[in-house]
Amino acid sequence: MAQNRNFGKGDGKGGIQYAPSVFSEGGQIVVPNPLDEEVYFLRGWLKVVDVKPEAGENQRADLTGWEEDLEAKTITAQYTVVDVPPPKKYVQVRRFSKLRLVEFCMEHAFWENLKSYMEKLGYYDLFVMAVVFLENDKFFRTGLQAYKDFKVSEGADPEEIQTTIDAALDFAFDDYEMVEVDDEESEQAEEL
Repeated sequence: MAQNRNFGKGDGKGGIQYAPSVFSEGGQIVVPNPLDEEVYFLRGWLKVVDVKPEAGENQRADLTGWEEDLEAKTITAQYTVVDVPPPKKYVQVRRFSKLRLVEFCMEHAFWENLKSYMEKLGYYDLFVMAVVFLENDKFFRTGLQAYKDFKVSEGADPEEIQTTIDAALDFAFDDYEMVEVDDEESEQAEEL
């Protein structure tokens, strides 16, 4: 049955029941003007007042119930403005296979050197426990930079080291992964 949402009454559960747009009375069909208050008031319907309050950023207005005022012949929507968390941010990062990374290092004869350097930094246990590496992981990024700095301090050409690191990461690339980040991490991920 069609409803007239200009008029309603409480449904007894905190909600609203809207008025019908057509009445059947004494075997006759009555089709009132949808704004004719008197026709609806005579049948026990109240004027609907539904004004949603403004909600600020990271807020929303939740409908919490309806309040009837029989004297004013109104039923008014009750809202509560609540805070909502800001939307989560995600960034797509590359995922690297640990096994393929080790394989590359072994094929290029610098696995033992890298392994001993990770042990010296205290990163080797983390390396052993890892299943994959994500390019935005702070230990992974710090470890790569520390190894590059270490090799440069031994006299290696920075560009050659970066080329080797890039080749190792290309070889070890497994897939992309979407990870949730906060604003600071999002800025760092954009730098990658």
